[in-house]
Amino acid sequence: MRIQKKEYKPEDSKYYGAKIAKKGDIIKILDEAKLVEHEYEGVVNEKWTCNIEVTRNKQVLGKSKEFAMNYTYCAKPLMEAYTDDTSNWIGKTARVIIMPTPKGDSNMIMLDIEEQVEDTTFRGTEEPPF
Repeated sequence: MRIQKKEYKPEDSKYYGAKIAKKGDIIKILDEAKLVEHEYEGVVNEKWTCNIEVTRNKQVLGKSKEFAMNYTYCAKPLMEAYTDDTSNWIGKTARVIIMPTPKGDSNMIMLDIEEQVEDTTFRGTEEPPF
């Protein structure tokens, strides 16, 4: 009997992490980030955690996902762009960059803060923006 390789389907996952993240994903922060204790390989540490919407190839990937941020590569860029008040992060977007961990044994997420622009898309149901 063959064992099927488990595939991580981003649309089915409750969490967003390096195993399902892809370079170029766009995340949108949906709520205020909170400091939450997380355990990984027997080590407990605190991470800023919030719910996000993930867009890949212009399609939203399922339901919102919980995102536990690396401080240096995710939370710090958000603080530098939008202050340390995490309520200011709500509705903001960032592009995902995938990079190897310092040990080089796996990947981790880094956020590239994008310029926030107003949506001026004309949908035909309102007055044109010009």
